[in-house]
Formats: sequence, C-alpha cells, structure tokens
Amino acid sequence: MSAKKRDFQWFEAPGKSAKWARRAAVSSDGIIYIPGAIAGGEMNVFLCASYDGTSAVLDGDHVYYPSDWLKREFPESKDVVELIERRIKETMSADHGD
Repeated sequence: MSAKKRDFQWFEAPGKSAKWARRAAVSSDGIIYIPGAIAGGEMNVFLCASYDGTSAVLDGDHVYYPSDWLKREFPESKDVVELIERRIKETMSADHGD
C-alpha cells in the first residue's frame, strides 16, 4: 500500500497552515499524492483507501493519496484537488523551462 519516500519529488506551498497540509508529492511515474485530510477525516480516507487497495505515501504522521483516486472517491474535494494538481504541474513546468 505504500511506496518509499525517496521515490518522490516533494512540493510545498507557502502559507501559515501546517507544513504537512501544504505538501504534495509526485512519483517517478507522474502520480500526484496529496494529504488525505483534504478529502475529509483522515481515518475515513485511510479506511476507504485500504478497502480499495489504493497506494499511499506516509510522511511523518500523515498519509498522502493519489489525486485521481481522491477526486473519484471524494468528489466534494475535486475543486481543491484540481487546484493542487494545477499548481504542481505549473511548478514542474517552470522548473523544467517548459
């Protein structure tokens, strides 16, 4: 269910909220992982992901899940998830001079 932390490129948005809540990761195959808490209660998200066999990344005390899965399983969080995806893609594009 989890992948090794070193297989990811981590991003952190500026802000005053907790560091973990402003972080996201991109796997080597391009999957964006964001904090499950964005979709609601962390335990609820964890249980759903476990039932589905969804991959996850543990960083500190928080679990990050694939953004596509979060949008599908928790559609009420779709707008926030898409905003995070867009910002990560923009940052990656700027970093690579695209």
